Amino acid sequence: MTGRPDQIEAWREVSASAARSTGYRSDRPARRWSGLASIGAMIVALAIVIAGLALRPAASGIGGTGPVTATTDDGMFRLELTTPHATYRPGEAIAPVARVTYLGPDPAVTVSHSHSQLVFQIQEVGGVRAMDGGSRSSCESTNLVKGEPLVVPFGKSGSPDDPAKGFDLAWYRDPTLTLPVGTWRISVNVDFSIGGCGGGSHVLRVSDVVKVVATTGDGPVVDRVEDGMFRFELTTPHRTYAPTDAIEPVATLTSIGGSAIGIWHGDPAIVFDVEEVGGTRSMHGFADAICQSTEVSGAAPLIAPFQKSGSTDEGFDAAWFQDPTLRLPVGTWRIGAHLIADTTDGTTDCGGIRHDLTATVTIRVVDPGASPRRSDPAPFATADPTVPSPPTPGPGGPIHAAVICGLGPDSCDTAIALVRREHPTEVDAAIEIVVADTCPPQTACDRTYP
Repeated sequence: MTGRPDQIEAWREVSASAARSTGYRSDRPARRWSGLASIGAMIVALAIVIAGLALRPAASGIGGTGPVTATTDDGMFRLELTTPHATYRPGEAIAPVARVTYLGPDPAVTVSHSHSQLVFQIQEVGGVRAMDGGSRSSCESTNLVKGEPLVVPFGKSGSPDDPAKGFDLAWYRDPTLTLPVGTWRISVNVDFSIGGCGGGSHVLRVSDVVKVVATTGDGPVVDRVEDGMFRFELTTPHRTYAPTDAIEPVATLTSIGGSAIGIWHGDPAIVFDVEEVGGTRSMHGFADAICQSTEVSGAAPLIAPFQKSGSTDEGFDAAWFQDPTLRLPVGTWRIGAHLIADTTDGTTDCGGIRHDLTATVTIRVVDPGASPRRSDPAPFATADPTVPSPPTPGPGGPIHAAVICGLGPDSCDTAIALVRREHPTEVDAAIEIVVADTCPPQTACDRTYP
């Protein structure tokens, strides 16, 4: 097989290009992929073809199921940190555990340390949220037997008083470690001395990196973008709705550093769009071109519930616009929130430093009484990669991967179950599964698995 292009990567590139071609407006830059679709990890992809499947297993480590383990030693002590998984969902307990083992020449040793034997820290990779950790400056001691590890579960410590760090008092009081969507570095530090406090020092540190990804069930659906000064997020409570359900998207703008920043913008500050994926119906919102200001901070974000605006010649009539509640007909819909605002450059407010941020989520509106028809599948190119289908149960329990389904749900369930019977380890280790009734464009179909 040497020299053949990677079929899955070729297919993903063509599909990504097709998805990007359905942007909101030609004068806007292409939107980035959501957190689920942009996970930089090895992927199991299932290309459902007439006579076979294309399958590639996931790698261990970041993007796999874990555990994630880091180890270091200085000849006298070994420090190890283990986190049960590499990928988590919001609200899921993470439960890192540290172990420190004495390796020296004596049967046992007494080490001196501060009040906490080990100190944990958390840092958002590429962000500012953090738990800096800390310990009371007392002098206490622990006896370590050679070869027998001291096991210390994760414990929270730090300052809940700094809103820029992202964790409040309620988070610190909850002993369970849960984290919001993002990539996180979890570290543990040891600072031991032998012969009493102030003796020979042994300082060690190790870190695990984990990802927290948006829930792959029925919501919430979240997309987030940042520009170094602001974090802009769009959320819908669910992924799947009925035509009579209120959808209730909410956009939130927060200053990344936590400090108060004034922005100058039109009215409203945040404008929403709605676009039918693979169809023609849409709502392109607008703002009045005035210059007004709003102060945004970490403690006081700008929160904007969905608001309708636009023209009645794009598929929605006056009655729909007059109803403030967002309801949509059966179909797949991309909802966008757009912020175009300025911050001062020292001399100019409106017209100063431009901030143009767009977040998008995709939802499905289904007829509760209808069942999917295998004879009428959705074309894969219109299956939005930012919206995975719900996890598929199987013989080994629920699927924890994001499932991008280009067929009806029943067909996707059947296809994944078929592959899982022959390759349970690879499927259970995946964080993303793609199902479609097509061969990778410009490539030969892989018929290894008839």
